[in-house]
Amino acid sequence: MWASYSTKNLRLVTGDNSTYTQANNGTVWDLNYPSFALSATSSGSVTCVFHRTVSNVGLPVSTYTAVVGAPSGLSIKVSRSVLSFKSIGQKQTFVVTIEATLNSSRLSGSLVWDDGMYRVRSPIVAYAAWDDGMCQVRNPVVAYAA
Repeated sequence: MWASYSTKNLRLVTGDNSTYTQANNGTVWDLNYPSFALSATSSGSVTCVFHRTVSNVGLPVSTYTAVVGAPSGLSIKVSRSVLSFKSIGQKQTFVVTIEATLNSSRLSGSLVWDDGMYRVRSPIVAYAAWDDGMCQVRNPVVAYAA
């Protein structure tokens, strides 16, 4: 599925000077996109771990709490479920572990970072695929709600 990736295509997606190699082929889901996607074989399950870094663009001093929304069959765990910022531009990292057990063609959920004033939403989708289950980045999208 990712075999068609090349350095040129990777740079189109990332907008930077990333290079594609066989060694980093398995880590394309850690491109730091705001959305999360993973696939499992039909009636199968898969677990993926995503590493993310965010920058504060809100109030200089702010604390965001992770709020997870997931249907049955989709488990979403956030390590560092509270992010506290002291300045604009400050970076924080967190890890999201998603486990999906598919009994249908698709499951969707979300991770929302909420500071009481602003909500930053990341969609999460798990879907059935014909091949082996894997973590993927597909058409990343993010929605912001005030």
